[in-house]
Amino acid sequence: MTRLLLVLLSLILALISCGAPSDQDGGERAALDDDVDDDDNAPPIGHEFERCPDRPEMMLVPAGWFVFRYDGPRFEAEGLADHDVDLAAYCIDEFEYPNQAGVEPTPLSWDQAEATCAAQGKRLCTGEEWQKACAGPEGGLFTWGDEWNDQVCNTHTDDFQARELAPSGSWPNCRSYYGVYDMGGNVSEWTAEIWQEGWSDMTVRGGGYNLNQFNMQELQPDGFWQFTGYSQRCSSIHHHEPDVLMLDDGARCCADL
Repeated sequence: MTRLLLVLLSLILALISCGAPSDQDGGERAALDDDVDDDDNAPPIGHEFERCPDRPEMMLVPAGWFVFRYDGPRFEAEGLADHDVDLAAYCIDEFEYPNQAGVEPTPLSWDQAEATCAAQGKRLCTGEEWQKACAGPEGGLFTWGDEWNDQVCNTHTDDFQARELAPSGSWPNCRSYYGVYDMGGNVSEWTAEIWQEGWSDMTVRGGGYNLNQFNMQELQPDGFWQFTGYSQRCSSIHHHEPDVLMLDDGARCCADL
């Protein structure tokens, strides 16, 4: 009898083990619940995203104030600090170019990005427009909120391992307050900003799937600032010459109403 009970107990445990979900089930791209605690930059439950009139492929960012952030010692040295900005309403592509769900973003140089947007009757976003669409009206540090979380967007991992480029919209919770996908991770995006006066370089915003260095710069003995840290914040910026094509730099377009 004892032996029979042991056999039955073994079978029951085996069945339970087979039916239990693995820690890897769903992979690291599994969607997070809409109301997770650290998703504090997400729109409230019931919030409806608004598309632009006559441009259903673009999301509407309403007119109003938001907190424009500067991060890093370079900006502090230049006397630049976070401040409120009032922007008119504008439209922004829902996804990174070619702005199609399920399609991988296309790497572009700034010259290509500017021409691509112009061909559609659009333009590259200003730095302020890009950051507002990413950070929301409260100026969140990341597109999903103020706490780092490597499971929301296609960013580098907690242990600073690069991921790979993913089709647009693959990470369903990587959606900003205004319904714009992948403003964190995937490719970084060109904007209409000149890097700084006297330079021909143009500004790239946002973090990517890899370990590009952003924002955090230290002043060197020769007077130049050197990138020394990684960032995936909505305020993250770096720069290249306008004809430089990098595999992790793409674009999304903006348009006036």
